Amino acid sequence: MSRARTVVWFTLCVCVASPARAQNVEQYLALAREYAGGRGTEAMAQLATWSRPDITAAGKAAAVTASAHDLMALAMLHTDLANAIIDRQPQAADFHVTKAQDILAIARGDAATTDRLDNQSVREFSRRWFRFVVGMYTSCNRPGDAARFTHLGLLEAPEDSRLYVARGVLIEARILTFAPNPATLALAARRREQLEDGLKQAATNFLHALSVDPHNAEAHLHLGRVRLLLSDKRARTDFDAALENAANDTVRYLAHLFLGGIAERENRLTDALREYEVVRSLGAGYQTPYAALSRVEGALGRGDRARELAMVGLQLKKADDDPWWDLRIGFDRESLLWLRAEARKP
Repeated sequence: MSRARTVVWFTLCVCVASPARAQNVEQYLALAREYAGGRGTEAMAQLATWSRPDITAAGKAAAVTASAHDLMALAMLHTDLANAIIDRQPQAADFHVTKAQDILAIARGDAATTDRLDNQSVREFSRRWFRFVVGMYTSCNRPGDAARFTHLGLLEAPEDSRLYVARGVLIEARILTFAPNPATLALAARRREQLEDGLKQAATNFLHALSVDPHNAEAHLHLGRVRLLLSDKRARTDFDAALENAANDTVRYLAHLFLGGIAERENRLTDALREYEVVRSLGAGYQTPYAALSRVEGALGRGDRARELAMVGLQLKKADDDPWWDLRIGFDRESLLWLRAEARKP
């Protein structure tokens, strides 16, 4: 399955004549400011033509003179580029992730040459960056790298609830790669037991995240999903808690989708329709709510309405940013959007 993420693809040039070394740092910071000014695609395309030695040299020079804001923009420029190319050029993507990690270490004040140690906004940015990178590696089925960045993030912030969610999502995604619904598949008893044990490990991480931050809506949402797969009746309460604590429409969309699924499974079809209508109001451009509504209308015997909804859904272009597809592969789009916005603040 291809990863669901919104990126603008561009042709990466082979390393051509690099900028003169003396001008590297000026051009490097200019790219950061271009990215921060909203021209991310252009800045990414230019950075992609630079050689690794030139990037490394410019990064060392920028570490001494750049502001914290420039460093955050540089980190996100590298990260966005890595996200765009990771499926096609994984080694190049790893290089850019490492550059972003190094830059954020400077911005946090880990290096003796800076005085940014108390910059809380940079530290929050860095923690959210680790959460995103874990999801990026999870989404392209690189669990070893995802686990490594979870560990590195927790070394920096041992009680960051988002990182415990990230670790749980990694386990959840790996389990569901092999069995989309362990509770219903006809599996050998030993195999089912292994899958259920894995889901329980994921749940342990979500519960730990909630012990750190009871208002973490993402943790409530994923805990509910795991419990639903395990046929645990507490799942509905978890989705209600996700809605109560939701800070974005992504969580609301998914929580209502799961609540609709529970109602549909229990044959409460009117309740299911109501939940799915909310999902459609939150994501009218996505196919998922139309498929769900069509299914329920068909079960209610309203074939014409079911066909009408199905046709509307089919006419929509499959949206890579549909939260349902992100959820299935463990991609954290909300963190990506948050990081971009922070890097582009005046």
